[in-house]
Amino acid sequence: MSYKKTALATLLGAAIAVGLAAARAGTDDGHEDGGATNRYSIDCKILMATDNDTIPPTLFGRYPTKGVLTFLAVAEIVNGRLGTTRLDGAKFAMFGRAAGDWKRGKRFEALSLYIDEAPTAEQRRALGTIFRTDELFRAEGMASLSTLKIGIERASTDSLAPVTVTFGHEGDRGSVRFVPMKGGDGTNPVSVQNAFSFFDEKEAIGLATADSRFSDHGRELKVPAGSGEIHFCRLNGVVHGIIDETEH
Repeated sequence: MSYKKTALATLLGAAIAVGLAAARAGTDDGHEDGGATNRYSIDCKILMATDNDTIPPTLFGRYPTKGVLTFLAVAEIVNGRLGTTRLDGAKFAMFGRAAGDWKRGKRFEALSLYIDEAPTAEQRRALGTIFRTDELFRAEGMASLSTLKIGIERASTDSLAPVTVTFGHEGDRGSVRFVPMKGGDGTNPVSVQNAFSFFDEKEAIGLATADSRFSDHGRELKVPAGSGEIHFCRLNGVVHGIIDETEH
């Protein structure tokens, strides 16, 4: 298989996976009332599919030569909190479009955020607060925020096992199937260090194929055997105040 065929089969993060996080100065007073300042820290795994079809493979933070990247990122929080609210186990997704010269501090061209239905109301408020107040989640237009059932199913615990993500009940809103690329040893997935990404720290990025089908707000990502990435990242920063609720 050519380098192009394997490299483009890459499977979080532009949060953002999302371009998703940078530490920001601030104090943590440990309270969660509406006027409090709260520090958040989230360790998560991000599965990301894109419509990139160029070489070298797009790893979030370095975009395709065609100038615009459409991405769909799904995050599983392994260890996280905002103030005293624990966020472990919560899931969220990002669906957006970024210009070819996007970098931290620059707004996305479009962005939709989704919080899984499973988290408690307190967890949804905490995640909504992070998304609504952090500049890393800003778009040229209003970034929509809603709840959406997000299902993640793994064929097995094997590191090469496919992962299927569904959106909506019975997957009626869309789905993505990630298949990790098998490395040279035949037992571990292909992984690379991405010097261009600002949120992966020292963690390697896993590569896989991503069969994507998702649409919302007039945008669509429908790519069979496309580019996917598996990011392990830490999001952290400070938010002010708590959002009362998220729209449905």
